[in-house]
Amino acid sequence: MERGSETYYELLRRLYNRYGAFHKQQFTFVAALERCRDNARETYQPVRNIEQVQKFLDQHITHCTDRRILAMWMELANDIAEVARMMIQVFANNERLSRDQTLKARVSDALEYLTMLLERQNDFSALRVKHPHDEVLHLSCEEARVFYGGVVSLIPMVLDVALHAYELLDELIQACPGEPAAPLVIAAVEGKQKEKKPRARSPWRGAWKNPDKYSDAK
Repeated sequence: MERGSETYYELLRRLYNRYGAFHKQQFTFVAALERCRDNARETYQPVRNIEQVQKFLDQHITHCTDRRILAMWMELANDIAEVARMMIQVFANNERLSRDQTLKARVSDALEYLTMLLERQNDFSALRVKHPHDEVLHLSCEEARVFYGGVVSLIPMVLDVALHAYELLDELIQACPGEPAAPLVIAAVEGKQKEKKPRARSPWRGAWKNPDKYSDAK
């Protein structure tokens, strides 16, 4: 994942934008999964976890288009997991500075839920993302929703949970007395650059549909 001296909000915004491009190709993604399930002789069970999608990508691809779209999904899942790990580290570095036990518990719960969703063997087949997302509605029939409702719901759901965790973590750090131990800024891989203050928080979880509208939210 490319990293610069940018805030977590900016990084999440880029991930929302990337997911917006992927979402437009949902039909291609589901068709690729259908072919992989057939090749793997797993046509009687839904797509269940990240590890299964990785196995499809590694062992059961027969079309270059299928490889491309499954790789896009895996890259999004891996990059969001990396953001989650970085936020967990920031929380660990700043938790002791806050006396707000309720807020700390909310941050911890959000990060734990995010981590659980992104575990490679976590069964996400029962997940169904809700409004304003429309991924499940775009599946062609009830059978398709059973087989693919979870896998098409995972990325938009973890993006929304990650944004919620960021908002809570930002609130926790801003409430800390004095200078925070680890600002919500990603240091460049090549070395630390000048830090920026966190961008204002987004008021809507569906930010990827129109991120520019909320870029200056207060």
